[in-house]
Amino acid sequence: MNKTPFVIVVGLAVVLIASYITGQISQKRKLPTVKRAKRPEFKKRDWDQVFFENIFKEGFVGERPANLSESAAPKVATKSNPNGGGTSTTSSSKKWSTIIDRSVIEDEIKRLQIKLETEVTTPTKYKSEHHKARLTFSMLAMLFAIIEEYDSDIRWKKDAPYARVAFARAAANARTGSEQAYQNAKKRKENLKELVRGTSFPQDEKPTTEWDWVDVIDRGPIMEKLEIVYQEHLKPDTANEAGFRSKIEEVLHNASLVAAMSEVMSKPSSEDSDDEDYMEHVNSMKAGAIQVISGAKTNGYALVEKGVNTVGQSCTNCHEDFR
Repeated sequence: MNKTPFVIVVGLAVVLIASYITGQISQKRKLPTVKRAKRPEFKKRDWDQVFFENIFKEGFVGERPANLSESAAPKVATKSNPNGGGTSTTSSSKKWSTIIDRSVIEDEIKRLQIKLETEVTTPTKYKSEHHKARLTFSMLAMLFAIIEEYDSDIRWKKDAPYARVAFARAAANARTGSEQAYQNAKKRKENLKELVRGTSFPQDEKPTTEWDWVDVIDRGPIMEKLEIVYQEHLKPDTANEAGFRSKIEEVLHNASLVAAMSEVMSKPSSEDSDDEDYMEHVNSMKAGAIQVISGAKTNGYALVEKGVNTVGQSCTNCHEDFR
């Protein structure tokens, strides 16, 4: 008698029984506890400028079509001013001349023009260092916006609206080091050089009759500039009275820039402007800068020292709360 088929059948039966028993044991085995990440918590400021509060009021531009089933070309709200002037929809009642002197604005624009000569040179260098040009273009956009709103006679007032839009766009483009961004940066560098020399700024970027500060600058580059001004200039230049007295004009210049940047960051449309803690830090920084300006104008080192400490403490407190 051939026992081979019988042996095969028995072997298969044993395998099936073993598999069944193993499966039952696995089902009864307690699975390990999986540790999951803690659910994140978000504050209101985390969602600001991410979602519309009212999509119909904020998200759509232009008239609503009579027949919603019909396709309609989008309309862009760019109400051009043929005279080149414009006003911010969030202009402060505080006059710019009480915050920053026109000579400081004009001098800073000339300094930034020289900086661009070293920041926008070749495509290769720009590709690796475009963030420096972004900071410079952001400052230029801010300064020309201030000139546009300035409450007394100031140089480049007629050109300010066109320069504001052009440099704001150049700053946005400078987020990358692409060839296109480089060519735009190079063009605006030349435009600024010619403006400082006395020619008019090109009118290829049309300004609007009304504009908003949040469309002019990003807070990131301005805060970076604030830190540079404080850490590399204002703080060391006022470390002692002798050093302060040898650099009074520089202290006045940089304190004025801090005051102006603080004013811009406190505009109603700026990021976190609805947060009481944020506004307290910004207003404290501005108050400290105003103290430094007052002390520099009267040779009062004690007031300057107090103001610089206030600016530094405001920076520290703000970074702790919002970084």
